[in-house]
Amino acid sequence: MIVRELAPGFTLTVFDCWKENLVFGSINGKIYLYSMARGAFVYRGFEIARGESMIVNYLQFLKGQGQPDLMTACNDMTVKIFDLQSMKPKLQFQFTEPINVAA
Repeated sequence: MIVRELAPGFTLTVFDCWKENLVFGSINGKIYLYSMARGAFVYRGFEIARGESMIVNYLQFLKGQGQPDLMTACNDMTVKIFDLQSMKPKLQFQFTEPINVAA
C-alpha cells in the first residue's frame, strides 16, 4: 500500500527501517522517507543523485544517540551521510566506481 503511493513508475531498489520510519531507494536517484507513526511521507522523491541510471544501491540508518543519520550509496560513485532532520549532507565520499554496499 505504501509503495503504491510513492510515485508513478517507482521501482524499489533498497530499503531500511528505524523505529517507526521506513526509507526507500529507487532507480532514479531519489529516496522516500515514510513515518508509520504519522501515517505519511516525511520526504517524497528527495533527490540524492542526479543523472541517468543513478540507482540508489544502499541505504542505512546510522543509529546512535537520538535521531540517526542516513547513509546512502549510489551509482554516482558517492557515499553520503545526511542529517535526517534537514536532509542536508554532513559528509560525502567520492570513489572511482559505483558503490553497491557501504556498511
